[in-house]
Amino acid sequence: ALRAGLSRMLSALWISVIIALVAAVVVVVVVLLIVVVARSGSAGLAALVGVALGVPAVGFLIWFTVGARLATPVLMLENVRGTAAVRRGLRLVRGTWWSVFGTLILMDILVGIGSGVLTAIFGVVILAGHGDPTTTVIADFFLRTVTLVVLTPLSASLYMVLTIDMRVR
Repeated sequence: ALRAGLSRMLSALWISVIIALVAAVVVVVVVLLIVVVARSGSAGLAALVGVALGVPAVGFLIWFTVGARLATPVLMLENVRGTAAVRRGLRLVRGTWWSVFGTLILMDILVGIGSGVLTAIFGVVILAGHGDPTTTVIADFFLRTVTLVVLTPLSASLYMVLTIDMRVR
C-alpha cells in the first residue's frame, strides 16, 4: 500500500496544483476586470462589476472545490490522474452536490472542533510551563503530531468513503 501511495504522490501534488491554478485564474480574471473598469474612472461601475462578477466567481469556486476535493481519492481508487481526476471528482458529485457539500462542511466543523480542543489542551500545558521555550516547543510538537495522527486520517477516510459512495450511486 505504501509503494502504491508513494508512486502516486507526484500525481496528487499535480492535482493540488491544478486546483490552485483554477482558483487563481478565476480570482485573477475577476480582479483584473475590476481594475480595468476602475482605471476607466468609474468607481461605482467598478463596484458593480465587482459584485456582478465576484458573487458568481465565489459560487463557482465553492462548487468547484466540493467536486475537486474528491480528485485525490479518485486518483488513489481509480488511478485517474491530473485534470481527468478533477473532472471525475466533479462528475461524481453531479446530482448529489448539496449532500456532499453538507457532509464536507460537517467534517470540517468536526475537525475544527477537534483541533480547537487539542489546541486548548496543549495551550494549558504551555501556560503551565510559564512561557518556557522548551515546554512551548515540545507542546507544539505533540499538538501537531496528535493532530496529524488523528485528524488527518479522519478527513482522508471521509473523502475515501464519500468517493466510494458517489461511485456506487
